[in-house]
Amino acid sequence: CEPDLDAGDISMFLHEHYNYFSKVGIINAAMKANLKVEAIEEGPGGGFLFVKMVPSKSASKSILVFKTYTDEEFRTKMGIFNKAIANYFKDSDPEDVAIYCPLRAMNVFYTAGIIDCRLIDDNINLQGKYLPTFNKKVESFEELKNNPPKKIFIYSKTFDKVIKEKCLKEEAFKNTKIESLRDIL
Repeated sequence: CEPDLDAGDISMFLHEHYNYFSKVGIINAAMKANLKVEAIEEGPGGGFLFVKMVPSKSASKSILVFKTYTDEEFRTKMGIFNKAIANYFKDSDPEDVAIYCPLRAMNVFYTAGIIDCRLIDDNINLQGKYLPTFNKKVESFEELKNNPPKKIFIYSKTFDKVIKEKCLKEEAFKNTKIESLRDIL
């Protein structure tokens, strides 16, 4: 979650997550459990940490210090982040924009007042349903292809490259601008 906190992205706070770990937090948890972190690395798109822990031969009680933010610092970062999102939409009719991976985007788009755009997700359990704060049902990729928007905004740093590649392969999107969070931040 460190890159999201640094960016001021409140979308990281989702209902399905109970814990958010930083590298320092994982190392501290390991030490408290008498484990040693042998390896820790970020997943290819960020958002995931892969950790190898082994039993520790010596109990270490020294705890590493977390990077912390004051409320004011985080709100400032959040304001900058939300402004970048709002700027992306400022010259577009929300109906002309499709958000790919909208579940992750709910918090940010609600705070930015963007609720009338199209929503696209590959999760069949979301398709045809409404998400809180949005006025449109979640569409499938096939529905998106049948009615291409002017813009596709991919709200994922984990799967953005794969989704963008998938969209770029489709003739239906030859006149569609396809961007992700990485492109606008």
